[in-house]
Amino acid sequence: MRKIFLYFLIISSSFSLFSQEKNDVYSFEFSNIRLTEVIQTIETKTQFKFYYEKEWLNEDKKMITGSYKNVTIDFLLDVVFTNTELNFFIQKNKIILTKNNVI
Repeated sequence: MRKIFLYFLIISSSFSLFSQEKNDVYSFEFSNIRLTEVIQTIETKTQFKFYYEKEWLNEDKKMITGSYKNVTIDFLLDVVFTNTELNFFIQKNKIILTKNNVI
């Protein structure tokens, strides 16, 4: 019984360590800017790095405006990529964008 408890304790603590980056909160203010600028701002203000094909962002003419206070990176990206062909996948400090594919 003691081994089982120790096992669950170790597993649960490792999950919280790995998920911590995604659950951190950030604040951003965007005023009528393109997705490329949004991505550059996120990379500058956080530990995240984006991976994508540059043509995908040049094709999209969507402009982003909004004030986002104390939001997770998941929430922010859900809002930013709404009504686009782009999807995202977060792995540690990497944000991988895909076009028309959900990972």
